Amino acid sequence: MQALAAEAARARKDREQGLLAKYRGMPIEGLEQLVDDPTSALSSQQRDEIRSYLVLGKRAAKAKLERQERIGDVYEKSGLPMAVTGFSAYTWLVHSIGLDGTWRTALDILMFMAAVGLWVLMRLAAWRRINRARSMLLDLGKVD
Repeated sequence: MQALAAEAARARKDREQGLLAKYRGMPIEGLEQLVDDPTSALSSQQRDEIRSYLVLGKRAAKAKLERQERIGDVYEKSGLPMAVTGFSAYTWLVHSIGLDGTWRTALDILMFMAAVGLWVLMRLAAWRRINRARSMLLDLGKVD
């Protein structure tokens, strides 16, 4: 039973590879118009092949956009720990050097602002990446 399932999966993968190779250079919008046009001289088999190719392309695009969204989530979750770690390393360094007084206060304020700036930049990068991926997913529409 497992051999049969493996053979079917291999056959499906070979068929998908053939479709990708056959229609790779053609623009997707043109293929969609060609399939939807009832006056085109395509056979039903050709229409089914092109529809299958379009679904494969949409699946690949959806997977890529979902990866981008997950990367944005990682950015969002790692921004605050990075900022805290940077400020903690600075504090340890200043303590080990033994710096006191006005210079220490000024450096503390600057490093705190730098840490907050790092956190804000990471949040903005995450927000941009996630929003771009979500809007492109909406533009992509339903895949299956």
